[in-house]
Amino acid sequence: MLKEIGKITSKPASNLINLNIKFGSVEKDSAMDKEMYQGIVGSPIYLSHTRPDIAFFVSLVSQFMHQPKETHLQATLRIVRYLKKTPRRGVFKRNNSASLEVYTDANYAGSVVDKRSIT
Repeated sequence: MLKEIGKITSKPASNLINLNIKFGSVEKDSAMDKEMYQGIVGSPIYLSHTRPDIAFFVSLVSQFMHQPKETHLQATLRIVRYLKKTPRRGVFKRNNSASLEVYTDANYAGSVVDKRSIT
């Protein structure tokens, strides 16, 4: 995926997204090529079925596929960089351990887009 978008040498990200970004208030931000953005978001959408740790953030950036801005692209590229750092995470693993990883977060209606909480 990184090779396809020309970011093979990009630095891996240790977390998924900067939670201080307000996606609903990016009117002044420059518009992006819609087809390129849709192509970049497509692979993480497919991966989110086996990577529940990225599912929420992929659904968040996929809301802007019809009018993407630079902020949305940077958030999507951060997800891709996170995937580079964590290639072994996901539902299906090759070991026989019976461990469970759980991710949770809440910010009590912090989304400017739909006023919902992240849970």
